[in-house]
Amino acid sequence: ITTKVKWFFVGEDALKGSDINVDTANHVVTLKGSVKSAAGKARAIELARNTDGVTKVVDQLVIK
Repeated sequence: ITTKVKWFFVGEDALKGSDINVDTANHVVTLKGSVKSAAGKARAIELARNTDGVTKVVDQLVIK
């Protein structure tokens, strides 16, 4: 799941310049790190949530 989520982030314009750490435990994905904008944060959460096997996304991203 972690690899899939990271793969979805690659090439995403809204996430350029972001530094996102993806952790997965029991189908729960935790996103930590920084994004450039609120739109980037929302997109990262959306991509993670829509990944097969993910039941919950914990958002710990900060906007810098």
